[in-house]
Amino acid sequence: MAKKDVDDMTEIILKDAAAEIGIEPGYLRTVILAGKLKADKHGGRDWWIKCADLLAFDKGRRPRGRPLTEAETEDPAQAHKRAYQREYRRKYRERQKQATTEKAASSKPASKSRK
Repeated sequence: MAKKDVDDMTEIILKDAAAEIGIEPGYLRTVILAGKLKADKHGGRDWWIKCADLLAFDKGRRPRGRPLTEAETEDPAQAHKRAYQREYRRKYRERQKQATTEKAASSKPASKSRK
């Protein structure tokens, strides 16, 4: 189904509709049963959905994934600066940890061997 040349009266089956908008058929079935999307059963077990209703539902949905943070929408120069600072802090913590382990190793007394 091409989204550009959709006739208002064209109907498609639930499985194809779910594939068209990129969601699982089970979720689309849940949406239909909740009354958020109109669909009909024509004498069988399959749900039939009008393309116009499907496109309206898809348009009203939130985009997939988590919302973008402010850091992800900032300009590239700021993002580069933040990445540099993050890497610098990581290396600093690594050096501190290494110095602490070296200091602890050098301060341990030599173990005595038993005869």
